[in-house]
Amino acid sequence: MSTLGFAGTFLVGKILPPEVDVSNPVIAGFVMVIVWALIEAVFLSAIGNTPAKWLFGITIRRSTGKRLDFGDALFRAGLVAIQGLGLGLPFINLITQGFAYHRLRTTGTTLWDTKASLKVSHAEWTPLRAVSCVLATTLVFVSILLISAVANGT
Repeated sequence: MSTLGFAGTFLVGKILPPEVDVSNPVIAGFVMVIVWALIEAVFLSAIGNTPAKWLFGITIRRSTGKRLDFGDALFRAGLVAIQGLGLGLPFINLITQGFAYHRLRTTGTTLWDTKASLKVSHAEWTPLRAVSCVLATTLVFVSILLISAVANGT
């Protein structure tokens, strides 16, 4: 979400009228969550995973084991945006993320995956996967810094 959502928000900011100031953290957070929901739905329906979910060994399927179609993926992404990310709105997102984390730790499931009747599975965590995830996460942070520098003209 951080890299593609941030990049998508930057691009959407170029399309939106100047009155919509995506440099405002409240507007940027909201736009980023909406943009990411659409990107995630496309990835989940087109190839069955997002790059980060693939890297971390997470798969999301229907209860039948089949890949999500676009409607299922968009429904799930919308639930994540609202129930998990609080639409990116400051303070609300802290509350929704706190509840989501608590539920995941106590039940092993998220509200959105349960509501959408989806099955989430996790691959074995190997040293190679751990190193790959650390490197990818570092690359994400560097990418965000570069995108921020471009967006700010520095």
